[in-house]
Amino acid sequence: MNTGYAINPARDFGPRLFTCLAGWGTKVFTLRNHYFWIPIVAPLCGGVAGAGLYRVMVEMHHPQPQQ
Repeated sequence: MNTGYAINPARDFGPRLFTCLAGWGTKVFTLRNHYFWIPIVAPLCGGVAGAGLYRVMVEMHHPQPQQ
């Protein structure tokens, strides 16, 4: 069992998918309360939150160029 956490979803989800197809079944996705989806979804949510924060904190304080 892996004792670390997955930062790179390709290094976590790929081996899980292979292990599932190799015969272990869905058991690899239910280990530790279905943790496998967090490294996939969290970067997407963080990207949206970061873009929104950038817009509020930086972009709104710059004057619009006149045409």
